[in-house]
Amino acid sequence: MKKLFLIFMLLSGGSIAAQEDETWQGQFQPYLWALGNEIRIATNEYDRSDSTGFIDALLNQYQYGFLWTTTVRKGRWGLYMDGHVVRLKDEAKELGLPYTSDIWQALFEGSVLYHRGDNSTFWELFAGGRYFLMNSDVDVTLVGSFNDSFEWVEPLAGVRLSHKLGRKEGWRAEVASDIGGFGVGSDLTWQASGALHYEISERHTLSFGYRHLDIEYRDKDYRYQSVMSGPFVGFGLKF
Repeated sequence: MKKLFLIFMLLSGGSIAAQEDETWQGQFQPYLWALGNEIRIATNEYDRSDSTGFIDALLNQYQYGFLWTTTVRKGRWGLYMDGHVVRLKDEAKELGLPYTSDIWQALFEGSVLYHRGDNSTFWELFAGGRYFLMNSDVDVTLVGSFNDSFEWVEPLAGVRLSHKLGRKEGWRAEVASDIGGFGVGSDLTWQASGALHYEISERHTLSFGYRHLDIEYRDKDYRYQSVMSGPFVGFGLKF
């Protein structure tokens, strides 16, 4: 368990200036994630794999999504929340037969965080839980239609590191990651990302980065493997 914090977690724009301040501080940030996806869904009836680059997904298959992060903190303690609801749709041929694949997934995370450091450089440890819901509709001509839905809850733990670039306010770099599952929910879920944040004003932040999320889940009826990665851009609102 002591090695759980070796991987870093960043979810776009969840950053708050690291200050030893006993007043509540927070930030909400919606963001756009141009994610590529390698996915495998296996059940007792079928075994389906697919792969899409983030450019193709953004231009052709990224049907809709709502993604955000929120962080609130008072002194050394705080709460971190993240979530996304994403739909991916594909139409192609398999063994000469047309098929359509319509997948949507929802992920929600909540963690308690512990902060150490100052406004220049700080780190945060966090631990909490993750909820995941997936629904898949596959329709293969002359073969049939398949629909599957499953969900789980799992623990997670992670760390985030942040460093201000230069002496003046402006740019800040962050890297972070978490790891979870351990057979409670998924077999293993981990994610890592890094970002540059630019403070447009005292209350507004623009973020650019790259995020990677790897999920492996199985039970007696389902097997779900997903690797999602790609660049993101977000706009943070401090409160």
